[in-house]
Amino acid sequence: SLTTHNGNITTANAITAKQNVTATTDKGNIELQKAVTAQAGSITAETKDGNVTAADTLTAAQNVTAKTDKGNVELQKAVTAQAGSIEGIALNGSVTADGSLSSGLDTHLKAVDAGTTDDPLLGNVTVNSSITSGRNTKLESVQGNISVAGSVAAQGTVEAGTTNGNIDFTATDGT
Repeated sequence: SLTTHNGNITTANAITAKQNVTATTDKGNIELQKAVTAQAGSITAETKDGNVTAADTLTAAQNVTAKTDKGNVELQKAVTAQAGSIEGIALNGSVTADGSLSSGLDTHLKAVDAGTTDDPLLGNVTVNSSITSGRNTKLESVQGNISVAGSVAAQGTVEAGTTNGNIDFTATDGT
């Protein structure tokens, strides 16, 4: 468990845990620069004020959560929650997934533009690869756009909704 109240958390080496990997800060960025693996547990990266960036793969037996109350979530490589769910939540920012997302249960990406700045990127959910969910996929935006440039497969429902923005599904493989 990596915890700080006021400061950044940066991992420059790969992390493997038999159970859970947790990184939390009240104010600061979380940067997971190398692969993170939770062999029998979950991966959680949460900040109240800062960005959450995973520059390499995240692999968990259970859940993967990347959340910020004020900042952006960037998932740059593959994220896998083998028997659990994936959550990427930015309550005043954007969510970008460049790598594939694969969950045994649900995948939920949510971005909110709380109206505190004029940044046109706030509130956007951008997926540049595929999403595969064992149950449901939910893409949610408040005051922003949803853009998916890959395939989305779910055993249950696929839901995309925005209160004020565009939704664009464009598969890069021509489908």
